[in-house]
Formats: sequence, C-alpha cells, structure tokens
Amino acid sequence: KEIVLHMDGLFGILQSVIIVSRDSILTTMLFFLVSSFVLGFITGFDTTALAIVLPFMAQFNISGSLTYVFTYFIFGAGFIGYYFSPLHLCQAFTIEHMGVSTSEIYKEYRIYMPLLLLFLIVSTLVFFFVFGF
Repeated sequence: KEIVLHMDGLFGILQSVIIVSRDSILTTMLFFLVSSFVLGFITGFDTTALAIVLPFMAQFNISGSLTYVFTYFIFGAGFIGYYFSPLHLCQAFTIEHMGVSTSEIYKEYRIYMPLLLLFLIVSTLVFFFVFGF
C-alpha cells in the first residue's frame, strides 16, 4: 500500500512516456509490459497492475478490439510480475515451509519467466494480427 501511495514521480514518468509512445504499437506494448510487470512485481498483487495501468490505456486512443488485446497483455504482464514477486504469498509460504532461499527459487525461475514473457508477447502479436490490424 505504501509503495502505491508514494508513486507520484512514477505517474509523471508514465505521462511523459504516453506522449512519446502514442503512435507506435511496439513502444506502447513495451510501456504496458514494463509498467504492468513492475507493478505486479513490487506489490505482489496482480490487480494492482490492472488498477493503475488500465486507466493509462485510455490516454493512448486505443479503440475497438485492440482494447481487449491490450487488456489481455496488461493482465498477463501484471500476473507474471505478481507470480514471480518475492511478496507473492504462495512463494513466501514455499520459502518458509520448504526451507529454501529466495535465490534458490529464482535459480529455478530463470527458464520459466522468459518463456512466459515470450509466450505473452507472441500470443499478443497473434491477437493483433487476428483482431486488430
């Protein structure tokens, strides 16, 4: 909660990025990927990324079926950040119950996180070509 309450500087950065990346789909995707992933990762809640990033989507003048594609992408990136967050309660319980360290868990994640991000990006691009362009 405290992280979200003290995010005034982040909102200024996000607004300046919106102005720059409004016309490019790849820059828009990168903005949504980074912001959703980071918010999910630092808060440990996937809905935080949705609550903060989805209102920014309105600033990009996205309409029609692309709204659904970008919502899917924002949710996916936020969920991946949340899933691999050290604040994720299931992960915290696993570390405590199984007696492993956080570095041991992330050593196992080195394959899964890039694969999930790659799948999210590829599936979103497929959705763009099927529904958007």
